[in-house]
Amino acid sequence: MDNLNNGSVVDFSQIKDYQQAAKDFAEGNRELEQLLLNCFSRGIKTTACCGGHEDKKRKPYISFLYSPENEQLIYALLAKLKDNEFDFRYNKLLNGKSFFFISEGRMFDFNSASTLFNDINSVIDSFDIGKDYYAELPIDLQKYGLLIKNAENDEFLKVDGRSGYFQMCYESVPDGYEYAMFTTDSYYNSAAEKGKFIRNSMGVFPSYNLKVPSREMAIQGLNSIAMNIQTTEMKPPEETPIQPYQPTKAKEEELEIDFEYDERTKSNSLTNHLKVNPGDTIEMVAQKLNACRAKGINAFAVFNGVEVNNYKSDDPQQIIDAFGQNLAAQKKAYEHFTQMRDAQRQQDQLIRQQQLGQSSQKDTPQIGGMGK
Repeated sequence: MDNLNNGSVVDFSQIKDYQQAAKDFAEGNRELEQLLLNCFSRGIKTTACCGGHEDKKRKPYISFLYSPENEQLIYALLAKLKDNEFDFRYNKLLNGKSFFFISEGRMFDFNSASTLFNDINSVIDSFDIGKDYYAELPIDLQKYGLLIKNAENDEFLKVDGRSGYFQMCYESVPDGYEYAMFTTDSYYNSAAEKGKFIRNSMGVFPSYNLKVPSREMAIQGLNSIAMNIQTTEMKPPEETPIQPYQPTKAKEEELEIDFEYDERTKSNSLTNHLKVNPGDTIEMVAQKLNACRAKGINAFAVFNGVEVNNYKSDDPQQIIDAFGQNLAAQKKAYEHFTQMRDAQRQQDQLIRQQQLGQSSQKDTPQIGGMGK
């Protein structure tokens, strides 16, 4: 078989011989080869890796595809390796693809053996697919994970019709913790400034850094960014006429009560996700939730993008009324968000036009002047 290490990302389905592929990509690094073989055998998708090159000053690293399947593993890596002075980065590229990158620290000594791949391998070996690793993260890294999730889902993180570049970094350094954000999106840059991140103009994109001696001091800044960024995953809710509840509607056996399960809900009795079938009305959803409550089942459903649940009520009309209140609140939040976002983008556009005007004036040669 041809060497797969040709500089391009190979589709997972094309890897037929895991051992040979791991050997190709590892370039002689035994620890990296074992890690890749472990990932391949478990169906964990990676995007790039390197055992390290001193001549190119390239530190050992590996990156994982950011996807729902890898999300809990990424949280597990953060939770277990957060104090190991590794460099963690989430990247959303201009082509819309995203990955999670882990490398050795900034001051890596090429004469010393890297512990990176062995440590990651240990996390993968102990990984429990049914466990909620996000809950194990300290609050600052939960906020870090939330920012990543927001960027992953944000439709407006775009530039000229392409997905905009976004990077969120975290690193444990000898004298504390450091967080950084790089992005093409001025809305996110503005949120970083409000979070007291320090702007660093070096590099292709503006970067914003926060370096603190303790995790507690990081929470406020990260939380401020999260609070100042409302992603556009939230859609304008559809108008749904809400009628008074009619108890003579469908019988319980006609309600087709089914549940949806994922990694977050299958092991939590308080988060039973009621399936909403095509054609269901809010009245029918309320009846299903009421039937669940009668059986002692706490359940929620998502109807037209708004959560409705039976946690506090067994009255279908109260459930419907709560839906109406949440719908109105979501519409109000969406309207506020679009107004703020549009105002920010208009301001940015005006500033860019002024900068272009000033630049063109400087570059225009003066005709008829006294030349030297």
